[in-house]
Amino acid sequence: MLKMAKVDLHFGPFSDWGQFGNEMEGYALNELEDSVALAAVMFKYRPIITWEISPALNVEESRKVIKEAAEAVQGY
Repeated sequence: MLKMAKVDLHFGPFSDWGQFGNEMEGYALNELEDSVALAAVMFKYRPIITWEISPALNVEESRKVIKEAAEAVQGY
């Protein structure tokens, strides 16, 4: 598995990969927005890894979400 991860780090799609020091869990970061491409990457690691996918927002995206949420709540 780590050989595959190293290749995916070097050639994409991962921008980072790591393991938590005291657990059997870790993380992988990528920039894929295409759900089919993301599914292909995930499928390659089955059945070794099960995935939980969470989007990560940068500062500008976070500001936009907070602003939109605040505007939506003002109407209540």
